[in-house]
Amino acid sequence: MSATSTQSWRNAARLVVVVLVAWQLAYWVVGEVALRSPAETLAFAAKLVQTPSFYAHVAESTKAFALALLIAVAVGLAAGFLLGLNRFASDVVEPVLVAFYSIPKITLYYRSCC
Repeated sequence: MSATSTQSWRNAARLVVVVLVAWQLAYWVVGEVALRSPAETLAFAAKLVQTPSFYAHVAESTKAFALALLIAVAVGLAAGFLLGLNRFASDVVEPVLVAFYSIPKITLYYRSCC
């Protein structure tokens, strides 16, 4: 291993330790009502991974992510080429696209309930 690679691993390990310590301190401050401890969370995650339905959910989420990525790339490329080929369309649509940047992305998600 090179010196830079070793340093990268050390930095990553330090970051993990700092996050876990901060998480534990936050757990002690706010209590069990608002936050679970890192140990409880890891135990729950280990138990969850052992359930048969976990991998079905992972597969379904992976398919949804892949489809969303495919749609985003296709629509983005098509819009980019169309706006790049037509200067007038670009001048008209670009301000609208720039305005969308200011909207927090989480507000664009919609999940039907019940």
